Amino acid sequence: MELALVILVFYTLCFAITPILARSMSKPDCPQKCGNVTIPYPFGIGSKCSASSSFTVICKTSTRNSSRMVPFLSSINLEVEKVSICGVVIVNMPVLPMNCSEGEIRESLPISLAGSPFTVSAEYNKLVVLGCKTVVWLRDNGTEVGGCLPMCDDANSTDVNSCQTSIPRRVQEFKFTYQSILASNSSFCGYAFPVDKKWLHNEYYKRYKGLVDEFGFVPLIQSSDSDPIEDVDSDGLSSISEIIECSSSDEY
Repeated sequence: MELALVILVFYTLCFAITPILARSMSKPDCPQKCGNVTIPYPFGIGSKCSASSSFTVICKTSTRNSSRMVPFLSSINLEVEKVSICGVVIVNMPVLPMNCSEGEIRESLPISLAGSPFTVSAEYNKLVVLGCKTVVWLRDNGTEVGGCLPMCDDANSTDVNSCQTSIPRRVQEFKFTYQSILASNSSFCGYAFPVDKKWLHNEYYKRYKGLVDEFGFVPLIQSSDSDPIEDVDSDGLSSISEIIECSSSDEY
């Protein structure tokens, strides 16, 4: 079972194209699409078409469908579902199940954003726990900074309950500790992950009333404070009609 993971990349100055004036959202002589996904500047397919290596996209065969070509954001090696002209990136990232058979467990996301300009957005994400009576503590630099505990009326219920908590700002390596408060012979005890708040508002998690350890992917938002034009000469902008500021409140 899979869900698209949403990563929204917002930076201080980003590019927006005036529809009437702009003929292309990509740099001159650069491909605009990989598969069905449009790749607007400052992102680009290949190093010569992006503003910097952080925004370079590689087009390759999908690991889930060999007949499809899909874009990957090379700096974090994640499959891209959508890119907007204001730096919003929707990607796929795996979510791993929690294993509660060994007492208190320390865990982290299956990827690290260290070395990239991207961080997990504290404004647009929450830490979410799906399951029953598994307490999760969020850690930042070795210190517990938050946590939550989803409760179920029936200790043996397989229904999904959830809890959520805020996450710290500028997180690149997401770490947490978890432990079941129930005595159980089962090792699987749910999921913990940072997720786009829209996913919670639409209550997508209620589709998974019978928790299984094949959950797959969830939406996540990340942000960047870097200026994507700092490594680009003026010739690289010849096809961009206008550069304007995009606020993080713009719809993605």
